[in-house]
Amino acid sequence: MSKHKAETNNLPRSKSFWVGVCAAWFAWIASIVLAGPKLGFWSSLPGCGPQSGCDLVTNGPLGNISLGGFLWPVSFVGIAWFVSIAAIWMNTRGTSKSLLWFVRLGVLGSLGFVIAMIVSGHFCKWCALVHFFNLVLWICAELRIRSTKNVCGSGNAKSFIFLLVSTSLFIGVLYLFASSKKSADDKKAGEENVSQIINTSADSSTLALLESKHRFGSPDAPIQVVMFTDYQCPDCKRLETQLARIYKQRSDLSIVVKHFPLNFDCNDEIGSMKLHPNACWAARAAEAAYILGGESGWERVHTWLFENKGSFTDATLPDDLSALGFNPREFIQTMTSEATLINVKSDAVDAKALGIWFTPMIFINGVEYLWYYGGQDSLARVIESVGVAIASGRSAGIAPPSALEKLIEDWRVARTREFKEHDRLAWNGEGAVEIIIWGDYQTETTRKLDKVMKEVLASEERATYSFKHFPIDGDCNIKAKNYKTQYVGSCAMARVVEAVDLLCGNEARWKVHDAFMFEQPSVDLDSLAEVAALICDNSKELIISVASSQDVESRLRSDIQSKLSVWRRSMPVLVIDGRFVPRWEMEGTTAKETILQMIDEASK
Repeated sequence: MSKHKAETNNLPRSKSFWVGVCAAWFAWIASIVLAGPKLGFWSSLPGCGPQSGCDLVTNGPLGNISLGGFLWPVSFVGIAWFVSIAAIWMNTRGTSKSLLWFVRLGVLGSLGFVIAMIVSGHFCKWCALVHFFNLVLWICAELRIRSTKNVCGSGNAKSFIFLLVSTSLFIGVLYLFASSKKSADDKKAGEENVSQIINTSADSSTLALLESKHRFGSPDAPIQVVMFTDYQCPDCKRLETQLARIYKQRSDLSIVVKHFPLNFDCNDEIGSMKLHPNACWAARAAEAAYILGGESGWERVHTWLFENKGSFTDATLPDDLSALGFNPREFIQTMTSEATLINVKSDAVDAKALGIWFTPMIFINGVEYLWYYGGQDSLARVIESVGVAIASGRSAGIAPPSALEKLIEDWRVARTREFKEHDRLAWNGEGAVEIIIWGDYQTETTRKLDKVMKEVLASEERATYSFKHFPIDGDCNIKAKNYKTQYVGSCAMARVVEAVDLLCGNEARWKVHDAFMFEQPSVDLDSLAEVAALICDNSKELIISVASSQDVESRLRSDIQSKLSVWRRSMPVLVIDGRFVPRWEMEGTTAKETILQMIDEASK
């Protein structure tokens, strides 16, 4: 062993060293989470959904490095970077000056990324977590160097570069394998989708939902394309550009455009979602253009809105309107009228009836086109295939499925998940189709869904039901802060139920569960334990003791974490046969009917 190495090994491990170790490894773990969807580890980022900030950043220009036409995810760089940093840091005990310069370079990269994220207007919480730990690592590296006299030589730079390259190559192999498998799966799904578009039989009952006054082409064209769009949605713009190009090349095509802005200001169907701040005004501007300028006026503004990504301001709008041939004062007065708001909301209601919950959603002759399975020019190929089928008499055009049919289909094609501690769960029923609900005993929607499940189990022997906790209560759930309404005492309710399970078993657990599904006079631990003591043949004091134990806390943490892997803020969460159910109630059907149909599908 060299003298310098021996001196390094004899250095004390200070707080800055250990915090630096943790920061490097935590940044590495967060990078793996970001890379997971690209490597096929999971389908989406935990706590993030379609068109969320995480989705837009990781799949956009910020999240990928272009290498001669090949996109290399930035998260892959993070994995290789932080594992290399961590290895050299631990080997040199944080005393390498050459490593310090790499850390400084990394924090400059983080600073640039955060600034770019702010400018883009999209916030990715997992990205922010990586850069936070990178900042902590830099601070620790500066402190560590200043607290020691020993400085390792340039050999550490060579070791770092070697680790960085070798780790990158390993990730590259995994990426190629995952990409190859995904491409094969997507190709198969895309082919099945095209076959469905061509061959599905007609059903005219929901054609009215696809009607709109905004149309390019003849309403009698044999190929009818309907697009529910949001002017601030990047994928909407990309597919709109493709459709415009295809439309110029074909005489047998009609394109209908309907609104579904991802902004609750004008869309009552999306809860509290406001991903695109100007989407409502953009949609209302299109409606104002139609009111004042007819179809030609609408076409001009429709094209202008997509060219400008749906963005305009009070200062810029008047000049833009004048250039488009409108009287600015008259246009703005019309745009801010109740009429445009009603028209936009009406389209959103139609979208909900069709089962739409993100954009763009495209229907070709009434069947949803799953554009996310195809390549950049796949839409042209699909439309060409439909045209050939119609010309040869193999397809006559069809209407879309009902909202229930689409809901079932969305659930059917969802990724199947396996959950940890499966054997620990308490089950009600003995069927083969497993149904899991994550909920909070004090929320009305949880109580409603639990009541539906009791009705299902009373009439269906093929199902079995388990309830997992997600208390919207900061006492045990740090994610509760993301919800507008808090339910103090929900953690205590979950703890008592788990304590009864440990003390008295499954039957007593479900009795306490059923009792808590009704409003309690008091939700403090002492009062809840008193209720449970009447069911579980143990003292109130023992129940309180077990409810406060580490074992129960571990169970709650497990339930909360497993919920976050399924979906971001939905409450309650319903999973049937390992697949997430995005919506379980809607007009025209009952939640019980929906669940029973899914049980039928899962039993086949």
